[in-house]
Amino acid sequence: MAAPALAQDSLSDEELRNRAVAREQARAKQLETEAVTRANFARFEMRVAEADRQLRELKTNQDAFTDRLAELMKSDTGRRVAVQNQQAGLVIMGWMDAPLMREADFAERRGFADEMVQLVEQRKQRPDVPYSVDPAQENRTDDVYLWARERASRLAERSAWLSDTTRGVDASQPVDGAPTLSEAIDSFMKARRDLWAQATSAGQQRAREEAEPQMTEAARVAELERLLQESEQRLREARQQMETDRMQFESRLRTREAEAIKAAAEAEEARLNLLAETEHMQRLEAANRRLERELSEAGARDIVEEAEGVRLRQIAQSPSVQRDLAPFFARGTWQPNQRASQQGSAAPGPISFSALVEVGALAEDQQGLMQLLAVANAQGCAGSKSLIHWHQNNRHQDRERTKWGYPRQFRSLSAADQDEVRRVQKLLRELGPTLVELGLLGP
Repeated sequence: MAAPALAQDSLSDEELRNRAVAREQARAKQLETEAVTRANFARFEMRVAEADRQLRELKTNQDAFTDRLAELMKSDTGRRVAVQNQQAGLVIMGWMDAPLMREADFAERRGFADEMVQLVEQRKQRPDVPYSVDPAQENRTDDVYLWARERASRLAERSAWLSDTTRGVDASQPVDGAPTLSEAIDSFMKARRDLWAQATSAGQQRAREEAEPQMTEAARVAELERLLQESEQRLREARQQMETDRMQFESRLRTREAEAIKAAAEAEEARLNLLAETEHMQRLEAANRRLERELSEAGARDIVEEAEGVRLRQIAQSPSVQRDLAPFFARGTWQPNQRASQQGSAAPGPISFSALVEVGALAEDQQGLMQLLAVANAQGCAGSKSLIHWHQNNRHQDRERTKWGYPRQFRSLSAADQDEVRRVQKLLRELGPTLVELGLLGP
């Protein structure tokens, strides 16, 4: 028993202090690293969620806009737009020539976002393992978010323009015989091709003169489109710059947070070092005193425990206990925790102590007494909560062991009978482990 004290004495105070300080420093460093890593992952999780949401909204709105435009191409409202507002047809034709996004571009970014969502979900299932975010994945997530947001903004502008245009037509004007918007756009495109073809023929000058009003109007519309596109581009660039500034600000904020966490960890490390140094000698002295006291108490405790064990074994082997607990000591193949399909399958032996505990037969309440009666009483006990069917045809399933002769209804037991059952239950609780040790009860 003196070996721990000798091992402790083999280390100097300086060595013990250095070990304690090293452990505290390593722990503080680990906590700092884990805190920064978890904070970075939490921010990454939010950015992945934002990118995923932006892509989903873009796809939903783009599909709705495409369906709306397709309907306008063949509806009466589209016919009125073709007749009353030819410039709108030119703008829509420009949209058809330059779509907001290609399906392949969207599919590639959608696939990346799905991978990141799956990665985040997998990591969230292991919260005990910190995950260091890959900077390349983080940057790519930001790119996907900005790409989707910029196109969502342009799509919203187109949708608003289309709504204003359709509201501006005269709905009372008849459309009988008027071309659809799709036909009007096709006609304009054909006319444009014909005009260019005529410009290369022998009648180039005449074609120019005849086409001049249309070409002038087309040039004016083209210039308006160019100015509109430039304005939209400047607006997009301004919004993207604002988004870039926001992300840079968040990055600087994250850096400051990490620095603050590091400073707090260093301060905590210094405090722990000071605490370890000032309390080191006190811990050594207390450990020595505790060891001496434990050695003394252990000897006395062993003596007391041995005496208690002898006393319990003597009680367990006494004639009165042998008589009172006879229904539980008798050998048989039935156990209280067996299900109906397992009846009689156990090896012959006494009642299992753990089975009594499992079915609640040792609980210190009325239900516990009823469960105990259900186990050891020939007529069982009405109202007991049995895990299995212990009684069939008014007969106990255990027909190998001696049973009590109490009434089936618990309320029919006299106060003295209830006290007797309670006394037997107390014996089983107090002597149970000792009875198992002696082989009088099953484990």
